This record gives sequence, structure tokens and C-alpha cells, in this order.
Amino acid sequence: MGRHGVFDADAILADVSGRRRGAVAALTAERGNLIAAAAGSPPHLAKPTTRGLALYTSPRGEWCVRPPKELPSPLPAPAAGIDRVLEGMDTKKWLRLVAMHTDAWLFSVATFLSHSVRLATLARQDVASHVAGHTPLWEVAEG
Repeated sequence: MGRHGVFDADAILADVSGRRRGAVAALTAERGNLIAAAAGSPPHLAKPTTRGLALYTSPRGEWCVRPPKELPSPLPAPAAGIDRVLEGMDTKKWLRLVAMHTDAWLFSVATFLSHSVRLATLARQDVASHVAGHTPLWEVAEG
């Protein structure tokens, strides 16, 4: 088993799929909570006065809005500043931007995990192909 509890391509895909499931929930069914958290209101925010927030999802499909420094490491950090961008931006455009950054973050997590456990080249390519094969989150968010 690797340093991150992931040991093969299937486990990495399960990890990333769970994270994507959380992102889909945050961007669709729970979008009101996401917007409230990014604006500085509970329930998915630890400290309402914190700035420079990021959408983080777990392998279990849960999501939260936190500053990157409070997120588990050594995973790549998701894009910070969703709270700052929200101010003065159209909500639909903001959701699309968050979705695009989240897609990029999920790809970086998959790549990081693939390299951290030293997957063979073909296995890394399979993981990347699977992650890239999903409908982009911005399309899901626009529903």
C-alpha cells in the first residue's frame, strides 16, 4: 500500500471518483450551501471570517470550503480564492469557474497519486484517460 493509502490504479480511480462525487454534489444539489460557505456562512465552513478559501472534496464524496493550509497534505492544493471571486461575479459564471478549477484539481490529485505510488506508464495513462473521460464539471454544474 502506498503512502496515501492508495496502491493501484483501481484504488486511485475510486479515490478520485469519490472526490468528483463530492464536487458534483457541491456544484448541483448543494450549490446553495457552497455559495453560502464561499460567502463566509456555515455549514461547510470552519471559520466564517477566513479568506482565500478553496473547495475541497474527500474520497468519501464529502466536501468543504477551507483555506488550503487547513487541508490534508501532501496532496496538491485546490484553487484558493473562491470567496474573493464570488464577490461581484455572476453566480453562474462563478459556479463555472469553480467547476473548471475543481476539474483541474481532480486531475492533479490523480496524477500526484499515480506518481506517488509509482504506477507503471500504462496504468498512469489509464488513470489519466479515465479522469479526462468524465463530463466536465462545468457542464454538470450548468445542468
